[in-house]
Amino acid sequence: QSGKPTQLRFFIQGEVIPTIQDQPIKCLGKMFDKSLGDVANTANVLQDLIKWMKAIDGSQLQGRFKAWCFQFGVIPRLQWPFQLYDIPMTAVEAMERLCSRHLRKWMGVPQSFSTANLYGKTSKLSLPLSSVEEEYKATKVRAVTTLRTSKDRKVNSVGEGIVCGRKWKPQEAIKEA
Repeated sequence: QSGKPTQLRFFIQGEVIPTIQDQPIKCLGKMFDKSLGDVANTANVLQDLIKWMKAIDGSQLQGRFKAWCFQFGVIPRLQWPFQLYDIPMTAVEAMERLCSRHLRKWMGVPQSFSTANLYGKTSKLSLPLSSVEEEYKATKVRAVTTLRTSKDRKVNSVGEGIVCGRKWKPQEAIKEA
């Protein structure tokens, strides 16, 4: 024997069925590749966000309409990947910085304008914008509480397995609330 593992091939009517080693698969919007991790998926979400923000920035719309496109076009598109993938908080913070930079430009405020003022709901200048980081946290907390409140014991225990990196844990946020 050569020591090299043999790869099983499956056939249907003489046609080879590709394995996850050969070709990634998509199920319910989630990509599974040979690593079975979410590193590549996190990078893809970031690349999609960059593409969306560049498309909005390159449009002929006025700044406030670009901000509207972000709020009602980009944020909803991010919620499903946030639900599906274990994206670390550092990647979400990078997404937040990217979006904040564009929003400041579109709203005509200086780059030193704080994110507390940009996304805050209690400040005197309250803009109707959602923070990518807050939407991420809300999505993860929603996922944990949905799984925890299930009547099925197997599903109930899955809620503890939702990870978001080392910086923030939805289970601790739920305890604090």
